[in-house]
Amino acid sequence: PADPIRPATAVVRADPKSGKLVRRVIAPKAAPLASESKRKLVADLVDEAAAKHEVDPLLVHSVIEAESNYNLFAVSPKGAEGLMQLMPRTARELGVRNSFDARQNIEAGVKYLRQLQQQYGDDRLALAAYN
Repeated sequence: PADPIRPATAVVRADPKSGKLVRRVIAPKAAPLASESKRKLVADLVDEAAAKHEVDPLLVHSVIEAESNYNLFAVSPKGAEGLMQLMPRTARELGVRNSFDARQNIEAGVKYLRQLQQQYGDDRLALAAYN
């Protein structure tokens, strides 16, 4: 099903100093997860992805809280996007077409977290690598 959370608007402009294209995301004025139904949607998506990839859902919620504080439209100064703060290249490698789509972002973020857990064999090291 389509994600009921309102989409953000992306604006691409040339940086005046470097000349490189820079994407800026303009989030809606309302708090992205203000309603109970939106919080429930994110919790359901986390549960679904965590079960699929065998990751503790509480760990996933911790990552989301630390990375974006549940702001679906969060963009870090380094360019990480969405709830789980996926870097654009990582998101593309994980098949994400829209980092601000809660379902795609959580699914890819949990999949990536699982890959890091398997690679490092320790949640602390996996979280350090994720960050």
